[in-house]
Amino acid sequence: MCRSSVILFYGLWVKTWSLAFAAHAHEKIQPPLLALDLLIARRRSGKLVVEEQDLQTTARDLPEEVWELIKQETIDEAIHQEEEEAFELYRCPSCKFALGKNWETALDKDPFFGINGKKRKAEAWTDWRDPRCHECTTWIWRWHGDFAWQRRRAAVERMAALLAGFGLRVASKSTLCTNAEQSPRFDELSGLALPLQSSSESHNPAVDVNLRGDQHERHESAVLELSPTAIALPSNAELRFRRLISTYQLEPEDPTSSTITTNTLLPLDPSGATQSASESQDGAFRKDEPRWMLRVHAEADW
Repeated sequence: MCRSSVILFYGLWVKTWSLAFAAHAHEKIQPPLLALDLLIARRRSGKLVVEEQDLQTTARDLPEEVWELIKQETIDEAIHQEEEEAFELYRCPSCKFALGKNWETALDKDPFFGINGKKRKAEAWTDWRDPRCHECTTWIWRWHGDFAWQRRRAAVERMAALLAGFGLRVASKSTLCTNAEQSPRFDELSGLALPLQSSSESHNPAVDVNLRGDQHERHESAVLELSPTAIALPSNAELRFRRLISTYQLEPEDPTSSTITTNTLLPLDPSGATQSASESQDGAFRKDEPRWMLRVHAEADW
């Protein structure tokens, strides 16, 4: 069976692990976040009531910026905790030992693992942006096969809940890894998009083709019509992505390989020289800058 899918979306790409940590943290800290939002809203409207205190400064006297900082610190700490829990799950015993754990704790999962006792603390895996330890790669494959950020239904639902709060959604059910040979997939990416809807489907519209490949079915095709209203962006489109990335520490990436543009020549500039559409751009998109993208995905199982 061969499957192919083409998706048009307005959005950007982020490291899947950063989205997974953010979504899990967001789920866990919903009660305190809701309480802080309620407190901020009541203070803003002048309806915040507090008990009398001996101290001169009360919760009502604190500026809104202080409560926003408390809210952000709550989110940051929750995400950090998610990262540490993932390190505990995926980090190899040699790295755990180098970072100060005793032999028994480091080898609790595999007592026969050959610990590299000469590994220095600086060589241990401590940053998800820098998977420097080859032993960790072997360890992950041995015990987990690969990361499973979006393979569990609960994880996908957590991501959807986080994105919905910013008026966004995942661009596709399938993730992207520009290095197909990488394993584990540290560089796996997830597309974030403004919600679009097909007249015949409830999920993000895509042109999907499934082909069995037997002698009676050699080709298949499909076409979708694009409504002009679909590409009319809301006024706060870019703000949605900026708020999400900055609030939940997402790691944007740009996997695009080329840009589709017009070959129509633009009018003469004041110097009298013609300028093409591609040359008139201010430059390449930043990796944290949303834009229209066309994603193509194909897979086969025989």
